[in-house]
Amino acid sequence: MEQLKFSKSFTSVLKEFGFTEPKDIQMRTMSRIAGGQNLIITGPAGCGKTTTYVMRVLDRIDYESKDDAPKFLILVPDKERVEKIVKMFLELSPRRRELRIIGLYEIRDISDH
Repeated sequence: MEQLKFSKSFTSVLKEFGFTEPKDIQMRTMSRIAGGQNLIITGPAGCGKTTTYVMRVLDRIDYESKDDAPKFLILVPDKERVEKIVKMFLELSPRRRELRIIGLYEIRDISDH
């Protein structure tokens, strides 16, 4: 994971969770994401799309900031993906108590709930 140029502390967190070698999509996109480019990443399930941006966000986030302004906005199409992404952020965050995540999703038919 060293070739993705994460901080040393975050690289050790990733290794604890079994991330030892980056996936192809991560090798092709991480430097562009780190450089501030907006990307649309597509690929099959399991190729590493979600992990790619979760890793980059967690490596760059400033936990010391005390303001209430959002730092990142990630849009996904349904409740299941919101839950998956929030779970991944919490699992990979070395300082999860300092991380505030708000997962929003649309309730399509209120009569079903």
